[in-house]
Amino acid sequence: MITPFLATLEHSDFARALRETMLFYPIINTLHIFGIALLFGAIASFDIAVIARRPADRLAHLKAQCIPLAGVGLVLAIVTGVTLFIARAQHYAAHPVMLAKFALLAIGLINIALLHGSRNYRALDTSLDAEGSPRLRAAAWISLLCWIGVIIAGRFVAYF
Repeated sequence: MITPFLATLEHSDFARALRETMLFYPIINTLHIFGIALLFGAIASFDIAVIARRPADRLAHLKAQCIPLAGVGLVLAIVTGVTLFIARAQHYAAHPVMLAKFALLAIGLINIALLHGSRNYRALDTSLDAEGSPRLRAAAWISLLCWIGVIIAGRFVAYF
């Protein structure tokens, strides 16, 4: 069921242009890296501050600054990542390292969803003291490790 769909994607005019046009793939790849850098830079800044038990007012400030940037980076990374995937959809869908990347990405996104729904995360917008939360720190560790894993797996796809 999925294999014909992947073959259709990979043999589309868009995928062919992506593979055969001299600058198309490198430009999309560069935008993908920018998206990853923006996402990881913003998330790492916030996660490290949470892990380091920064005061709630500092975390609230970082949250206001970093989370929107991370959102932009995530959207850019996903859009360009899907575009790059289309170029070799069948190969990537069967690639064990790419599957590991997808699993880590899913864990990272689930962690984001759970974190944003948590009382401790929402408390950062109020005067409540949230910096002592073990759950918030655990979510920050999971986030940091997942996104590092996504980046490493993404690089390894090219070599394995």
